[in-house]
Amino acid sequence: MLRSFMPTALMIVVPLASHGIASAADATQSVSFDVTTSNCKDTVVEMKQVCAPKGWHLIEGALSYRSQNGASRIEAIRVDSRCFKVTATATPLGEDCILNICNCRGRGWVKGDIVFTGTPE
Repeated sequence: MLRSFMPTALMIVVPLASHGIASAADATQSVSFDVTTSNCKDTVVEMKQVCAPKGWHLIEGALSYRSQNGASRIEAIRVDSRCFKVTATATPLGEDCILNICNCRGRGWVKGDIVFTGTPE
């Protein structure tokens, strides 16, 4: 039985401190994700946008996965010099169905962090 996957999306804006930035250490921002599917067939997508204050731009750091299953992943895409859109996609492993009796091959999840460093323009 072929089933379609319907992604679910949630957008959260994570601003850096907008005033009083004195150094790159002050403009460093860590983004964390803990995204899990609720079943074996529907993909879940969570998005966060990270922006530096005016006069600063962001540099993408290393992505650190704490746990993941299947094709689940975290991706960062530069929006402009000040902002990144970070997307976490939890993709389940699907299910096997015979005569309307289904076996779940596994839910999807992704847990991880990515650090962005601010630098003056």
